[in-house]
Amino acid sequence: MFGFFNSMIQEKNLNLAIKRMHQEKSEKLTNHLSGYRKGDQDIFNKIQDKLDNAIANALRVEQFHQTAGTDNPFTCVHSLVEYLRDLKKE
Repeated sequence: MFGFFNSMIQEKNLNLAIKRMHQEKSEKLTNHLSGYRKGDQDIFNKIQDKLDNAIANALRVEQFHQTAGTDNPFTCVHSLVEYLRDLKKE
């Protein structure tokens, strides 16, 4: 989880800010995926129907970074997911 702070923050305030950001992200995720709970062993089965959309979004991000020449980090996990899915088809 990343956040941007443009001022010096004392350690106790930083910890509070991190907890607040975590709570906000958890609430958004719970609202987006009903029934979500951290550590859910069955989460993949619950979101598997969104896999194609997630891969398409990841490809768009990859293409953007390649054409824009940005130095923002991104992962190519979608390539691994596609590879594993293809293995399963064989």
